[in-house]
Amino acid sequence: MIEFAGTKQADFRARLLEVLEAMAEMMPGMVVSVEVWRPAVVDHSGYADEQVEVWVRVDEDVPGFRFQTRDRWFELGVGIVRQNWDWLILPDGLSVKTDDHVIIEGDVFMISESEEQGGVFRCKLNSQMTRFVRPPRSAPTYRQMGMKANIV
Repeated sequence: MIEFAGTKQADFRARLLEVLEAMAEMMPGMVVSVEVWRPAVVDHSGYADEQVEVWVRVDEDVPGFRFQTRDRWFELGVGIVRQNWDWLILPDGLSVKTDDHVIIEGDVFMISESEEQGGVFRCKLNSQMTRFVRPPRSAPTYRQMGMKANIV
């Protein structure tokens, strides 16, 4: 998303980043460093069972905010159900999407939902659905490279 200086979106993004910076100073326990990985197919031979899937490192040492929320609802026959959710706020520009995986302090989570709001990505994390296998150190590390251009 291209933002021009002085627009409402650019002003809102700048203000939101100021708030997140203030939160980082007030609550340093919420600040985490994140590695982002994405599964990708490198062999497009045409047959699904012959395709080779590798893990691509999208970015590392990305600053983020991790917090938890709790949902509570009533279900007939079960009673009150409580569900804890882990959330992560990341800066925009990473193009984070569902099925990406993040590593936070050695714990692996799969991003089950993500949406961009005001210059940041809000991601719902799920530790049970992860299928991440860290590539061995001897294997080559695939990295995703991206470029953006603002043509004026």
